[in-house]
Amino acid sequence: MKKRMSRKILLAVVLVLALLIAAASFVITGWINREEEERSYELLSEETERLAGEIRTEIRGDTENLRMLAAVIAAEDTDLTSPEVRSLLGAYSTLGMISRVELLLPDDTVVTKSGQSDASGVLSFSEEAAKGVHVSRRETDPDNGGKYILRSYVPVEKDGETVAMLYGVIEPGTLPGEMAAEPYGGEAAVYIIEGQTGDFLVDTWHNEAGGNIWALGERKMAPGYNHEQLKAGMTEGKTGYVVFVSDTTGEYLYFYYEPVGINDWQLALSVPEKVVFENAERIRLGMNLYLVFETVCFVIGVLWIFRYMRMKKMFQWLWRELHVSLRRNQYPCG
Repeated sequence: MKKRMSRKILLAVVLVLALLIAAASFVITGWINREEEERSYELLSEETERLAGEIRTEIRGDTENLRMLAAVIAAEDTDLTSPEVRSLLGAYSTLGMISRVELLLPDDTVVTKSGQSDASGVLSFSEEAAKGVHVSRRETDPDNGGKYILRSYVPVEKDGETVAMLYGVIEPGTLPGEMAAEPYGGEAAVYIIEGQTGDFLVDTWHNEAGGNIWALGERKMAPGYNHEQLKAGMTEGKTGYVVFVSDTTGEYLYFYYEPVGINDWQLALSVPEKVVFENAERIRLGMNLYLVFETVCFVIGVLWIFRYMRMKKMFQWLWRELHVSLRRNQYPCG
């Protein structure tokens, strides 16, 4: 009876311990997940801000280079279609992120390093001149198979009058390669999106030219997030953070976005859930192994105690029997 009771006590102790360990594991796992998600938000924020700063620096540096070239062209006492001007355009064919430099004249003629062409219906000098220094929206390049490009414009001025618009052609797909930063150790996808249109300037996740974030359709959002929150944040130029299911991989993507400070560009980074919680998984695994080890040690200890108690009782019984036997031998019956 006592033996059965001892087993029940041992089983109850082990069961209670297992429940306590499971509860502790659940609580700690939830805490780790919250901490890692908060850490992910902070890291994405830092990486996005740093990358946005690099983009601003590159674009502004290119603009300053174009300004200097525009001043040199304006100082040339020659026709803007002359070989001298075309030679200057060729000499500055690569400036930072710019792949080539061209000149838009008031009659909508485009002067390149190799000649000139009529851009009527494609480019408008009056429209671009009215905007002054600016970067265009995503456009197609008729001279390069309709490839998507950006044009960075600065005016060429003589005697206070804009006589031409100098522009550098930027190929959006080359932007990530120009950045020194590798967000999340290269694990994050980079997007540059025009806030009002949703057009992708850069999309390293899908690795496709062009595309539109809204044309991809609504994503299944994680609890606490919604599509309207994302769309409002992007179109209104706000900073935000959402978690949604990727149609490509089927796993959650942690998506952070903020304004670049150029046009209505929004820079966004996305990181797969497995990357976000990679550190948490290692912590959980170590914690669970420790708890299992601790449980095994506890059970072994309890078993040893019960075994010790049984052995002690057995030795006590043997001692009593020996004592009784000795007494009988000492005082034999007559």
